[in-house]
Amino acid sequence: MSVPLKTAPAPFDARQLAETLDTMGLLVASLSDRIDTQGRMLEQVLKTATEARAAVFAAEKATDWKRNGDLINEGIVRGNRQVQILATMAQGQREAMDRVLREMRPLIAITTPRELKRRENPERLRRRMPLMLAGAFVLGGGACADRVRRRLVDPSGTYPQAWVLNSVRFCVTAKFRPASPCA
Repeated sequence: MSVPLKTAPAPFDARQLAETLDTMGLLVASLSDRIDTQGRMLEQVLKTATEARAAVFAAEKATDWKRNGDLINEGIVRGNRQVQILATMAQGQREAMDRVLREMRPLIAITTPRELKRRENPERLRRRMPLMLAGAFVLGGGACADRVRRRLVDPSGTYPQAWVLNSVRFCVTAKFRPASPCA
């Protein structure tokens, strides 16, 4: 017996096949773009979730009271140690200063009378200051009076009264001109 032969495929149109392939290509490209967009969105969601997780761990670490209490306690102990060291150093300085003062007391007893004499000199100066100021005032007043007297003297060596008399004589004897000293 013979096997039935397959029927021949239906005639196709090349143009229709090309359009179908183009449509399928556009569909695949559109699906690819959508999948890429969704991939970027998933990456962003993953990044945000990672940041949120890191923030939660940081907040958990920051609110760990036992750990923070231990850190604060360590800082206080460290500061207390430094204060104790400074206090010990200050005590040593105080003891050294006491020794120096004990050694200096005899020298201070010797130099005290000299110091008292040095202190009397400014006190003596303070008592004499009003007299010195009065003398300076009188001397300054005399110098000012002499200066005024010298300025008022006429270049010819006469005193101001003579200069005034000469001016009056000039005004009386001369004709009144606008350039005269009387005008």
